[in-house]
Amino acid sequence: MRESSTTTKLRVVFNGSQKTNAGHSLNDHLHVGPKILPELVSILLRWRAHAVVFSADMEKMYRQVLVHEEDRDLQRICWRKDSSLEINTYRLRTVTYGLTCAPFLAIRVLRQLAHDERDRFPIGASALSSDVYVDDVLSGADDITSALIKQNELIELLKAGGFTLRKWTSNTPELLEHLTPEVRATTTSIVWQPETFHMLGLSWQSSSDSFLFQLNTTKLQHPLTKRNVLSRIAQLFDPLGWLAPVVILAKIFMQSLWLLKLEWDDALPDEQVNRWIEIHSDLPAISNFRIPRWLGLNSSQQTVELHGFGDASQLAYAAVVYLRIIRDGQSSVTLVSSKTKVAPVKQVSLPRLELCAANLVTRLAKTILAMLKLDRPVHLWSDSTITLAWIRAHPTKWTTYVANRVADIQLSLPNAIWHHVESASNPADCASRGVLASDLQDHSLWWRGPEWLHEDANNWPSSPRKPPNDLPETRLTSHAVAEQIDEPYHLLTKYSNLTRLSRITAWCCRVNLTKNGKRNLTPALTPSEIAAALLRLIRVEQNRNFKTEIRLLESGQTPSKGQLLKLSPLLDDKGHLRVGGRLKNSLLDPDEKHPYILPSRSPLTKLLIEHYHKETLHGGVQLTLATLRQRYWVIGGRTAVKAVIHRCLICVRHRATTATQIMGNLPKARVTRARPFLHSGVDYAGPIYLRTAKGRGHKSYKAYIAVFVCFSTRAVHLEAVSDYTTDSFLAAFRRFVSRRGKCATLTSDCGTNFVGADAELRALLATTL
Repeated sequence: MRESSTTTKLRVVFNGSQKTNAGHSLNDHLHVGPKILPELVSILLRWRAHAVVFSADMEKMYRQVLVHEEDRDLQRICWRKDSSLEINTYRLRTVTYGLTCAPFLAIRVLRQLAHDERDRFPIGASALSSDVYVDDVLSGADDITSALIKQNELIELLKAGGFTLRKWTSNTPELLEHLTPEVRATTTSIVWQPETFHMLGLSWQSSSDSFLFQLNTTKLQHPLTKRNVLSRIAQLFDPLGWLAPVVILAKIFMQSLWLLKLEWDDALPDEQVNRWIEIHSDLPAISNFRIPRWLGLNSSQQTVELHGFGDASQLAYAAVVYLRIIRDGQSSVTLVSSKTKVAPVKQVSLPRLELCAANLVTRLAKTILAMLKLDRPVHLWSDSTITLAWIRAHPTKWTTYVANRVADIQLSLPNAIWHHVESASNPADCASRGVLASDLQDHSLWWRGPEWLHEDANNWPSSPRKPPNDLPETRLTSHAVAEQIDEPYHLLTKYSNLTRLSRITAWCCRVNLTKNGKRNLTPALTPSEIAAALLRLIRVEQNRNFKTEIRLLESGQTPSKGQLLKLSPLLDDKGHLRVGGRLKNSLLDPDEKHPYILPSRSPLTKLLIEHYHKETLHGGVQLTLATLRQRYWVIGGRTAVKAVIHRCLICVRHRATTATQIMGNLPKARVTRARPFLHSGVDYAGPIYLRTAKGRGHKSYKAYIAVFVCFSTRAVHLEAVSDYTTDSFLAAFRRFVSRRGKCATLTSDCGTNFVGADAELRALLATTL
């Protein structure tokens, strides 16, 4: 029952989602169909572009579309007027409200009707394809004559398909004069009050040709919960974003409730209750808003520009688009649409949010251009110099987050002109920070845009300030660092084998000694030279990584903090850093009592671990680490050893698991009961050489064996085929078979006449042998 309806107050709704005893419903088995319904926003925007408009409603649209006779059995219903009567079964012959496919079927019929009648009613067919939202028709034209033609063609076109238009309304009485009172829209308002009609969720006043908002004045439900708050926010239906500064306050408040991690029916804290009471008590002021429907577009000589503004705060970012029309030297600015989004819960820098706002205004402007079918200049404004610098450069200069959005902006509207605007003159600032409804009513910046936008372009804000030199989010390309590296460390990073590294270092040391006047005429390196070269590399590595600790130990102090504190480090007589401890009086080797300390992330440490890993024949972590610690103590040694062993190719191959092949199904003969050897497999082996006994002087026999395997019992039957029939051969064959635990039958004959085999087997054996 709909009391507000002026025509059909009682409506029958069929529940196609009702589950049966089997757990299925009719809608579960019906396709939704592709989306062919235009966007609600596009219908409203195109309606605002016409100077003369009209609207109508199709009477019982679904009931005018017949369903194919074969499909009507799916639309059976049961009905009786009285409980004492028998239940009758009916079949619904038309598209039924409540089924999943109903919207698509009805709209698809309208599309087909427009296609079929396009030759007779071209203007009406175009309007039927683009200006209809379900059963509501919202269209118009630039003048009364064109509007009358379109209206008449729509009436005749829909009449050809069996549809009747009613509830006619218009901002021009001439369009309603030729219609009967029955098909005109009527309201129940008082005579001296202007008539207000509902248009796709919005209220439209035909006399003033303006939109208004009618919000239900409901009292707050106590206790206040997140469910109650969301229910109230959902009542703010604003498809074009005219109330964005008010709605964003509600969105931000709702996000704060999510951050508190409250359940749906938990009572709100006192601080949140007070904040919501402040927002809610101000909402009735929305009823005083009046938004002009007509944007001012027509076919006369005029200059049209689209201006979009973007702005962001720490809590939200917004975009708003205005239409600037210059006619006879006078300019008018009209609010077209806006969009808002709350900032992510995860903290995002303000420049990034400003870039998101710029991306949002770009997409919004592109959508409006497509919906209004405009090919006019687009001016986009931002109060962030960093964002403007990002947009005007190539995306590859910035990090991924910035580059993706800059690329989207540049590709969406490549010809857009970007400007800088001060924050005080940016209307998007109202939507990003929020404004109470009582303050928004007379907010000139929001409804009319900045004052300078009504003036000549020469009075617009000048070019933006020069962006900072050190722009954030710059992608790092390459860095060249000049560092003086001594020769031993250079050798560390050049070779991947410890033995080769030690020998090359020893040769370098010998050359240096020769230059200093000392000559070594030994043709080959001595072990002492190789050992000294390795110690030199250890000292270089320690000086690079433990410079502070070595300086303290040389001055007689003990390191009080750092990663060497637990090792009680000490310096030997040659300046090497070693592990301390209480093993000074033990009989162990000096290197075992006080091993050399090495860092974990070092080229030398890696070479030493690889060397001892190979020395232990690719030993595991424990063996490699124990061998290494007999002379060297690596900080975080276990982790370093694991990393090296993990990259060892030989160890990887040995650790690899063999692939297992998934076996196929067994053949029928293998899984079916049958007599032994009814289904058999046969294979042949040979030649096999048999000896009558061990040692020299005993004769060898050459034989071939036929192997028969029973598929059912898996029994094995062997037959030997040979040119020999002697007893010694037979005995040798029986010994051969008995060692393999098989039962065998011996058949032998000379030539190719094989005893005990059928004709097919004889031929096969003869060919094989």
